Amino acid sequence: MTSLAVSFVLPWFAFALTWLALAPAAVLVHAVVRRPLAGVEPTQRAALLLALSLLPLAVAALVAVLGFAPAIGGLMVDGHCHPDTGCHPHVPSLHASILEATWLGILLALATCGVLWCIGRRLRRSLSLAGTLLRLAPRARREPFSIIEMDVPAAYCVGLLQPRIVVSRGLMARLTPLELNAVLAHEQAHAARFDNLRLWLAAVCLWPLSHSLRRALLRDLAAANDESCDLRAAALTSRLAVDGALACFEPRPGTAVQRRRSLTAAPADLSPTGVLALIVVSYALCTLPALDAAHYGAEFVLSWL
Repeated sequence: MTSLAVSFVLPWFAFALTWLALAPAAVLVHAVVRRPLAGVEPTQRAALLLALSLLPLAVAALVAVLGFAPAIGGLMVDGHCHPDTGCHPHVPSLHASILEATWLGILLALATCGVLWCIGRRLRRSLSLAGTLLRLAPRARREPFSIIEMDVPAAYCVGLLQPRIVVSRGLMARLTPLELNAVLAHEQAHAARFDNLRLWLAAVCLWPLSHSLRRALLRDLAAANDESCDLRAAALTSRLAVDGALACFEPRPGTAVQRRRSLTAAPADLSPTGVLALIVVSYALCTLPALDAAHYGAEFVLSWL
């Protein structure tokens, strides 16, 4: 029976298994650093939490490249020889019949399409919500925001790549002009930072986890984004204006207290660069040495098969 090398199977499994393993690791790292990070300046804290969220997917892609690119992957593995391949840098290779390779290709294509469909569904849901709000909120004349006819105080930044600001009529009726300017400055900061896109990417990178497991990390990222935008709004208007706006439409008193505290709190004596380096080094120390063990393990499994 004709046998051929199937080059795409092992990198795909390496990518998937690494992603599945490192997504829970991100949650564990967050649980460890959550308390010291709470006092870090909000903009820096948001960047660190975003990096922590993106690392599982980024490292999984790196593993697939380092482990299975012959010119690169061999450098990560201790030198050893095989009777059939000789002594040179190499990567594990799966050989299968044409029929088996066809079935493997179909199964992996279905699995990939399933993952992309789930991610696409999340994207469609986000875009649908943003589209609904924008249809209900015509843009105000000569104003950089749209108004939605709703008595409940509310302000949103909607959209991923082209964010727009939506403000409810009820909020405009309850705020002073300075407080309204603070709200608009806050939402404009969200738009300038592309915070909706950041949160969406973080959720995608933590997709292997259930909602309950990734909730704390995503919630802290959203809170850091909000606090960073509060500081920007306070710099453009005043802290009193931001505080008055928070008192008007913040539905969760505990969150409002934390956001007000962040307006006056001094940043913690902690280097965000050091924390980020610690996170990256921890991932590297856990992942890169494992490539060597995974290489030998893959070769043993392939020889057994």
